[in-house]
Amino acid sequence: MRPNPEHEHAWRHAAAWAAEVGLPAAPGAARSCAYRHPTAPRRELGVVTCWYTWLSFVDRHFLDGCHRLRTGQARTQRLAAFMPVTGGPTTEPARPAEAGLADLWARTVPGRSPAWRARLAEEVSRLLMESLWRLVIGYRHPLGSPAWSAALVEYSTGAEVPGESVRVLNRHFADCARLAEAEAGAGRLLDARLRQFDTFSLVQLPALTGDERVLRYATGLRDWLHGGHRGSPAPAPAPLTSH
Repeated sequence: MRPNPEHEHAWRHAAAWAAEVGLPAAPGAARSCAYRHPTAPRRELGVVTCWYTWLSFVDRHFLDGCHRLRTGQARTQRLAAFMPVTGGPTTEPARPAEAGLADLWARTVPGRSPAWRARLAEEVSRLLMESLWRLVIGYRHPLGSPAWSAALVEYSTGAEVPGESVRVLNRHFADCARLAEAEAGAGRLLDARLRQFDTFSLVQLPALTGDERVLRYATGLRDWLHGGHRGSPAPAPAPLTSH
């Protein structure tokens, strides 16, 4: 699978954005997004790459120094103020993670329904609490969520789909995504699951629905899964240029 042709622009954009809000750049996030969102338009790929850059920071550094559970909870709960379902934020960002989230939210949710905004906010909050819990128990593993990734696929493909209508599709996607994260994900089981997902999304799903949004979303999920397969090569990061 080839990377998105806009990947160099997305990498430069995300690096410049990270510097502006005070976050470290994340070349690995840019490479991953280039393969997982191969057809996303330039603007959408840039925003998604910034989201993964933000998550990379949250996973590694956001809770640094939070030696008490209560401190970590307060810090993660405060971020909810920067994901309003309606209206705008009521709090000024005080940390890079807050500034980054506030900016990403403002760029991602215009034109989206309150239900979709609430769903994305819920998944971001779930990721933050998972990061806190992993810190508490001393478990280090790359942070991620199939539901959060699927929401960004909806954004990058320009599709917003009712959750009930794609429940089976989302379940198949989550199964494959979690399997890919596991050590055994490089083996035959993942290959079999990917083939099953392809069959469902390419053959069975079109027979069940003619909704163009659902089919576009299913294609985006397929791209995400195949782009994240461990056998995929990674594009070299583009050199940074001044803006």
